[in-house]
Order: sequence, then C-alpha cells, then structure tokens
Amino acid sequence: MPGASGVDLLKFAKEISPGSFFLLMTALPALDTANRGAQFGADRYVIKGDSLVDHCGLAGMKCRRTEMEERSPISAAGAP
Repeated sequence: MPGASGVDLLKFAKEISPGSFFLLMTALPALDTANRGAQFGADRYVIKGDSLVDHCGLAGMKCRRTEMEERSPISAAGAP
C-alpha cells in the first residue's frame, strides 16, 4: 500500500471498530510485521500463498462465532 502499511491500517481500523475481527495478510513475511500486527490487535496473520484457503476459512469461522456470541442473550448478560 503506497504511503501506509497494513499495520497502520490495522491501528486505524481498531480505533474505529475495536471488536471487529482483523486478518493481517502479507506477501513479504517478516517477524517484525507479525509482532506489530499482534501488538495492535490482528486476530490472524496470514502469508499469501501459505494455505491461504485454510486461513480464510478459519477467519470466516471466527467471524461467525463472534457474531453469534454478540447476538447471544447469555453473552449480553455477562455470563461466562
């Protein structure tokens, strides 16, 4: 992304929607990027071409689970 990084976008997006699920995807994997992504709230870190379909499937399941939990009357009541 010209002028910004995915981690920069992640930080901005987390401010707007802190409860959302975020998948940080990169073509150029680096330990520093993975660490910064985790530090700023990435739920998953995916390397393009590394079983991408599996990672996206897991991300989709996590999104659905989060949505179901938010709609559950039990979680709304604060029960464990």
